[in-house]
Amino acid sequence: MKRFLQDVLGIEIGVTNSDSKLAPVMDLVIDLRQQARDNKDWTTSDKIRDGLATAGIVIKDTKDGTSWS
Repeated sequence: MKRFLQDVLGIEIGVTNSDSKLAPVMDLVIDLRQQARDNKDWTTSDKIRDGLATAGIVIKDTKDGTSWS
């Protein structure tokens, strides 16, 4: 996942959610993960979360929504 984000998408790893280039991409990924969760597709939801974790991006689910860092 890290290689995909860096080499294919050109996203630098180790940035925070304030990065203007990464924020729209993460919004899309979080939306896709939420759709998977709404459909009880836990395999896809976990795969997205785990892939982001491998890339050094932590997803946090709270009652107010999902955030990342």
